[in-house]
Amino acid sequence: MDEFEAADSFTDADWDGVIAVNLTAPTRMIRAVLPFMKARMNGSIINVASIAGVSGAAAGVAYTASKHGLLGVTKNTAWRFHEDGIRCNAILPGGQYLVAALFFMTRLIISAAIDTGVGATIERSLSNHESSSRIA
Repeated sequence: MDEFEAADSFTDADWDGVIAVNLTAPTRMIRAVLPFMKARMNGSIINVASIAGVSGAAAGVAYTASKHGLLGVTKNTAWRFHEDGIRCNAILPGGQYLVAALFFMTRLIISAAIDTGVGATIERSLSNHESSSRIA
């Protein structure tokens, strides 16, 4: 998170790090999986947002902005790709539910990659565009 830093006290490094993890990485992952989902005319993307994405009083400025942004990406993706059979939703855990939500999402992602056989293909696709270490 961002230590609840306000707009007058956050550092550029804190901002860049929080935005990279909470907004840039999920957006790039969506970009990486969309071609596979469009080819199948089916897919479901679930983003882990936060209650901070609908409130200005749940976290610091960087975290709040990143989660508001992720909700925007989620809504735009849902709208743009619904005719391709792709759903995009977000869960908004708060407090104690965050760890459980992340565990659940990790299991879903691993299961989906195994079931569809696209896990390795996605990894290759990411490495063709940029180093997967640069995702975040």
